[in-house]
Amino acid sequence: MKDRMMQTFDMYPQPQWSFIGYTPDLVVINLGSNDFSTKPHPLKEEFMAAYDIIIKNIRTKYGNIPVLCVAPPLRGMAFEYIKEYCDNANDPKLFFTAYLAGVHNRDSDLGSVGHPNYNGQRKIAQNLIPYISTITGWPLENKPVK
Repeated sequence: MKDRMMQTFDMYPQPQWSFIGYTPDLVVINLGSNDFSTKPHPLKEEFMAAYDIIIKNIRTKYGNIPVLCVAPPLRGMAFEYIKEYCDNANDPKLFFTAYLAGVHNRDSDLGSVGHPNYNGQRKIAQNLIPYISTITGWPLENKPVK
């Protein structure tokens, strides 16, 4: 992902994403599941170095905005590595969380190649919204997530 994160489209190196004209209030990174879904798994040093590149790119482009690092829900290498990275980053605007295991249904909430479909994404979002509200100070609204 560190090699593709600047691309506008996943499979094409051009055009590059333009960071000009818009700075988000928050960046959410949800990476790590695929790194450990097949073997060989990345070495800890490789994973941590790649994650560091991603965070540094975000900081270079967007400055000191809050960054929420979301780990896969089940404790495993990705969870542990991302948590360790965040714990050791010495960055007060870098946050860690994982969404709850079982938050989406494996039969009806997954789509292409096991990735969450629209309904699965909504469930994950509803799980993360209270923490995002805490990080940003945004009020929670009493309306459905669409």
